[in-house]
Amino acid sequence: MLASMIVRLLYRYPQIESVAYILVGWIGVKLIFSTYEMFSASKLGRPLGRHLLPPWLFWAAMVLIITIGGWYGFRHPKVSASLDTDRPSPEEVSQSLSGEDDASS
Repeated sequence: MLASMIVRLLYRYPQIESVAYILVGWIGVKLIFSTYEMFSASKLGRPLGRHLLPPWLFWAAMVLIITIGGWYGFRHPKVSASLDTDRPSPEEVSQSLSGEDDASS
């Protein structure tokens, strides 16, 4: 149910898809920092004290990305009708997510 709502939102405002990619990239940066911290603690013997990327900075950046990206995405709904020609409808995507595919193969 939540997935179909998100798909409809992305279908209506395709610009917020970029926000999702930026969020995934930012989370990847945090994972890189966390992995390095754990590696340096276990293999290099460094103490696991201060974070290279403090949690408050990570979450502040998440809120900033969502706020600015959402503001931009909702302010500029659809660029052109040509974007919709190769996108499936929200109903088609919802059916494929729920496993209600009519193809019997």
